[in-house]
Amino acid sequence: MGALLVLVLSGYAVWGWINGPENIFGWDVITELKEKAVQTPALYFDQFSFSATTPLWYVTESYAPSPLKVNGLAYALLLGGILAGVSLILAGLSRLRGAWFLAGALLLGGVLASFRLESIFLVSRNWPFLVAFALAGGTYFLTNLYARRLDILKTSLIWLGVWLVFLAGVKGFSVINEPFLSVSAFGVTAALVMAFIFIFLISHEILAALYTLVSQNSEKGKNSLPQVLVVTAVFLVNAVLIYLENARRIDKSSFVVSPLLLYIFSLITGLWGFRSLSGQRGWFSFQGVGAWIYLGMALATTGILGMAYATANTPMTELLEDYISIAFLSVGLCFFVHVALNFWPMIKAGLPFHKVIYKPPFSPLLLARVAALFVMFFLFSMKNRFSWFQLRAGISNAIGDFYLEEGDGKSAEAYYKSAANYDLNNQRSNLSLASMAAQAGDPLSATWFYQQAGAKTPNTVSLIGKSRSLEQQDMFFDAVFVLKEGLRQFPEDHRLYTNLARLQAKAGMTDSVLLNLDRALQLCKNCGPENVNFLAFWIDNGRPEKLAEMRDLAGRPEGYSFLANRAAIDRLTGAETVLEKFSVAPDSSLDMGRAAYLLNAMSNASLRNETKINAASLLAFQKNPLNDALYEQLTWAYAHQKFYRENKTEGIRQLASLAESPSKLAPLYNQNLGLWLMREGAYSEALKRLEKAGDTASVKLLSGADLKAKMNEKLKAQADELGRELTLENHAELEKKAPLNPWFLVKVADLLSKNGKGLEAYNTLFYALEFLPDSPVLLSAYIHKALDLSMTEYAEDALVKARTVMSDEEFWPLENAVEAARKKGSDFN
Repeated sequence: MGALLVLVLSGYAVWGWINGPENIFGWDVITELKEKAVQTPALYFDQFSFSATTPLWYVTESYAPSPLKVNGLAYALLLGGILAGVSLILAGLSRLRGAWFLAGALLLGGVLASFRLESIFLVSRNWPFLVAFALAGGTYFLTNLYARRLDILKTSLIWLGVWLVFLAGVKGFSVINEPFLSVSAFGVTAALVMAFIFIFLISHEILAALYTLVSQNSEKGKNSLPQVLVVTAVFLVNAVLIYLENARRIDKSSFVVSPLLLYIFSLITGLWGFRSLSGQRGWFSFQGVGAWIYLGMALATTGILGMAYATANTPMTELLEDYISIAFLSVGLCFFVHVALNFWPMIKAGLPFHKVIYKPPFSPLLLARVAALFVMFFLFSMKNRFSWFQLRAGISNAIGDFYLEEGDGKSAEAYYKSAANYDLNNQRSNLSLASMAAQAGDPLSATWFYQQAGAKTPNTVSLIGKSRSLEQQDMFFDAVFVLKEGLRQFPEDHRLYTNLARLQAKAGMTDSVLLNLDRALQLCKNCGPENVNFLAFWIDNGRPEKLAEMRDLAGRPEGYSFLANRAAIDRLTGAETVLEKFSVAPDSSLDMGRAAYLLNAMSNASLRNETKINAASLLAFQKNPLNDALYEQLTWAYAHQKFYRENKTEGIRQLASLAESPSKLAPLYNQNLGLWLMREGAYSEALKRLEKAGDTASVKLLSGADLKAKMNEKLKAQADELGRELTLENHAELEKKAPLNPWFLVKVADLLSKNGKGLEAYNTLFYALEFLPDSPVLLSAYIHKALDLSMTEYAEDALVKARTVMSDEEFWPLENAVEAARKKGSDFN
């Protein structure tokens, strides 16, 4: 089980090493809603075609570093590694006496002290440590006292129970939000100490394994020195190259083995080496004691390595890599000298010297280890205390993570700044501070910290973050320059091309935009934003006849932003839009992708709606305060949904309210309203709206083409056709098809009057007069319906309007009828 845990932690460490800063700094996709006025075919009548200027919505997307996320799993695995490692070490040491037992007690006390348990209970005294040490120390004493009756499995289960009680107490009595994260973050110090000791102890194991291979394959009487020198040279040269890379004396190269991989190889080979050491030196049984001590130290060490890489704690990872490279170089060199001094005759004679490699006849291995310590001290001293500062910075970053997750932003900022003071250009601290500054709306500070984060180790997170911060300060060309410089360092990063194209589009650099968008599409894997931007480019710059081809070239990603731009192209080309999916939480705001998709789809007369979204849904979105910024656009979509698919009169009223608003798009709304009214036969009101919109060309064309007579003929034909189907049951549905056809409305009113629904008949005509105030047919019928209800005053008001639009022959009978009704009313009174 212990070996399996080591394997899991090793895999997690490799995963963290591969992903780098993206373990905690992911990417947010920023969606921007854009609006433009476009010409779309709106009305065909006779041989004429009238276009309307209509708002079109589309989106562009770009990348931004997501806010800092504390990797809680990494800290949980570290805490598990520390507790499991200490348990195994103590389980092994509990079977020994004397100095070994004392070493275990000191280890236990040191680990518990590093947890800083008083911070969990917010007390100044150390009673939490004393309680924990009494629990764990008592258990250690008892397992040592009864060691003969307890095997390793039973002892491990006892420790499991102890740590469960410990964690339950921490959770149950803690007065902070993240007690486990606190224990893990402060426990980093103890884990690092164990890691330094363990790495030092196994630093020679790869070289020892290579010597074993040479020794096992040697032939008696044949000199094995050349083979020993070759494997030693390979090992030491790789160690030297790693050291030079970490010291930044040479550039990084792919043929040098990573320090993390070297550690894992040493960890594996160390199992054999530690077993050989235990057997040859006779200190203790490997199976009963040694294996558990080894696995325990391996768990704690691998846990801290995994945490450092998975949280992108760059000061800590650089320190550990330096330590691994220096330890391997120093210990490896001294181990070679140790083997050469003690086993030269055996090597020269081709004898299997690996069998006694830990029983040297002359110089003991301890002396080689002491010499290695001096070499390590010398190499670290060349860094002028920088490694010590990195250690402080790495620990400060871990504690800063705890305070950030705890919700104490000021303390987190203080620890991150402390880490940056110890290691000025360390990537993790500066990226954390940049993220916090960006969230606080401080682009100036964010720019500085992003600059520092990329000064030593360039990375795309700092480049894109810095570019966006400069843009927020209106430093447009500096933002472009940062991205161009980034592309020289990371020429295969599609995010840099995407963001650069966005900035170039703002500057009108059309050719460069297209080139960068195309390059981004070639490099990306999940090309959602890239395809969205590809469509947006052609919406902005493409000819209508090319749009359908470009739409098909972009593929079919499923995101709302892509669907929004496809719907925009459908409107530009007159194609049908399919509203195939749409979901949003009732209490959530519409994101820009969903908003553009919804607005374009509902504004398209050729919509195939496969969802439950209707005018009522749009009204609900409009009433949500979170959507206040989209109030006007949602009113437009609501009007179109009503006009094209639900209730034309209500749609016209909604668009009329927009046309009367102080919006900058009021002329556009009036133009569309004019064409809607013209479509429904409200000729004079349509001309007024078009004139108000400033569309003098359409007004002149419509006024001088004798269209009114032709329109009336079509309306009469429509009235006759609908009238043949008209019944009391279906009149409301048929009325929706021709809400402003005066001849048909008169038929509906007459039908209602004959069936005793005089008031409903009156209202049908009354509401239509709002848009047909000069229709003689409608005015005549309205006056009669008003008189039928003895509403003489209303009939008189309508008569005044009728005088201006009727001939004498049409007007006199109405006047006589009104006069007779007035006289009858006065006689009654």
